[in-house]
Amino acid sequence: MMLHQTAEGTAIKILEILGARHLRRSLSQMGIQIGDIVHVQRRVPYGGPVLIGHRGTQLALGRSLAARIRVAPVD
Repeated sequence: MMLHQTAEGTAIKILEILGARHLRRSLSQMGIQIGDIVHVQRRVPYGGPVLIGHRGTQLALGRSLAARIRVAPVD
């Protein structure tokens, strides 16, 4: 499942970041890496960003960026 498809309020684990090296580097600079657990706080409608909570901060990821992050739900 991709991040932009995840329901609000779900805890997820980042499995894979699809894309070029600069995309993975940009996410790493924001503190997001493969293996991290994040919480989907809100999906803004009509193609808006996905808001995630990670390590006490809230980040807004564009829908096209969220579509490149493969995730799995955490129990």
